[in-house]
Amino acid sequence: MRLDYVRISLGAGVTYDAKSYPCEKVTVVGGYCILPWSQAVTLCNSDRKCGGFALTTDRNWRSAYDKNNEAAVSLYATGAKRDSTTNLEWTTLDKKCWMFNT
Repeated sequence: MRLDYVRISLGAGVTYDAKSYPCEKVTVVGGYCILPWSQAVTLCNSDRKCGGFALTTDRNWRSAYDKNNEAAVSLYATGAKRDSTTNLEWTTLDKKCWMFNT
């Protein structure tokens, strides 16, 4: 799967407004939009309000949300606020254009 994205890295890491993009009907965690990678790309491609998603290497988070050998990601809205952080385990992928290429 090829994605057209821009990796955003502010300072030592990045945080973002994880509650900026709701997807209550499909999320695996209420109050957030956390989905398997393939579902996240499909949803983000279909909605201009989706600005991208965040990935982590945090083992506890991955153990809780990854399913069937597929990484779970957290989606965020277009224009969601980002701040520098010391958490190097997260990175965000902004859509380069309004849609990811797959």
